[in-house]
Amino acid sequence: MADPTRFLVVGMQRSGTTVTLAELQRHPAVAVAADEIHTAFFAPGAASEAQFLGVFDQVAGRRDGVAAVGIKTALPSAAHGERLARCLAAQGRSLAVILVERNDLVAQLASLRRAAGSGTWHRPAGSVASDACDRLQITAAELADYIAGCRAALAPLRAAVQDRRHLQLDYERDIATGRAGALVTTFLGLPPTPPAGPALGKVSPAAADYVADYATLRSLAERLAAAPAPPPASPAPSPSRLFLLHLCAWHRQQGETAAAVDAALAALEAPADWGVETHDWACRALADLLFAAGDRRLAAQVGTGLAQRSAGDVHVDRLRQVIANHLGAGSD
Repeated sequence: MADPTRFLVVGMQRSGTTVTLAELQRHPAVAVAADEIHTAFFAPGAASEAQFLGVFDQVAGRRDGVAAVGIKTALPSAAHGERLARCLAAQGRSLAVILVERNDLVAQLASLRRAAGSGTWHRPAGSVASDACDRLQITAAELADYIAGCRAALAPLRAAVQDRRHLQLDYERDIATGRAGALVTTFLGLPPTPPAGPALGKVSPAAADYVADYATLRSLAERLAAAPAPPPASPAPSPSRLFLLHLCAWHRQQGETAAAVDAALAALEAPADWGVETHDWACRALADLLFAAGDRRLAAQVGTGLAQRSAGDVHVDRLRQVIANHLGAGSD
């Protein structure tokens, strides 16, 4: 059986990535992660491209018979876009990329502000908005900072996808008009499906209806977008705790207990990925692995290693106590 196409859907928050994901989730020949995966997943951690793709498949929920396997991530800031662009060059080199962009950055910022304020980020098609449509105030300085961040996030990604298979989706031209589903299907080489209505409803009304001074802000946004984009400034990414924990789960699924323990220990030492995953998850993964393995010597070695490398962390101290209790007083 031919290997499926592996793809990544990416764009700024509120640019249409979730709508694109929802369309893909409805296709019977696609396996795609049900929710957004943090960009930290792509930081270094795999020993090879094949290992990265194995973990990617597990996270995406690959199953027999599918033609495409993918995940979606959305960028909240320039740092995320710059780091993701660097990471795509290091691992995931075979991924096809669907890059989603929105021309009206005033509407994108307004939608972000509205969703954050109401707590309603997405809703099923046909449902009614629950939040009031108050006039939204956006200052020129706020808009300028936001546009600078979007441009700094997207510029390195545009450059990173030029040498790989990719599809550029435009929110206004493709997503808002309903063309995106057919474009993505063709891009991934999938069999066509019968036309269906939208999977998700619109959270925000037209920006001109609720953003104060919308026309003035649009004019400013167009001038700002014409200026040269700044060069990327982020350092090379460090190993990803998030990826290493998924790698731990993948090794365990393969029956490779020792490798799974090594990955969980590496996750404990890796720096935090913007606070996405704490030591708590790594500690719980280690505890589950050690108890499932039933190897007292391995548990003792891990406990000793934790004492040397991670003393003082409340989660690690708790795990060390659990290991000690499991081994019993006076055990090696």
